[in-house]
Amino acid sequence: MPIINKKGVNMKEVKIVVIMGNGVAIYSDVKKKFDAIRERYPYATWVSKATVGIGLMAAKYAVLNHIPLFLYIPSPSKIITTDSLLGWRHILSDAMKYAVGFSVLIL
Repeated sequence: MPIINKKGVNMKEVKIVVIMGNGVAIYSDVKKKFDAIRERYPYATWVSKATVGIGLMAAKYAVLNHIPLFLYIPSPSKIITTDSLLGWRHILSDAMKYAVGFSVLIL
């Protein structure tokens, strides 16, 4: 059965949701936004930039909620080795294990 929004779009046909953002927020705050996105696009694969902040929070949410995830990794050596990411490494590791695919751009 199709899920039709107010504009007449079948939400089951929405295949990809891209979540990008800069800066760090509190996960409990953005989780509410992610809940709304998931409710609006229940069958979409999420594409997330694997960097500190909203991107990795979206990846964490996708992993925890069994949402198909594709990671965009802009600079893997910096992401994995940067000291500022010590608290984020487990999230990145879990997301990379879970992701249906990822793309690496070496700068």
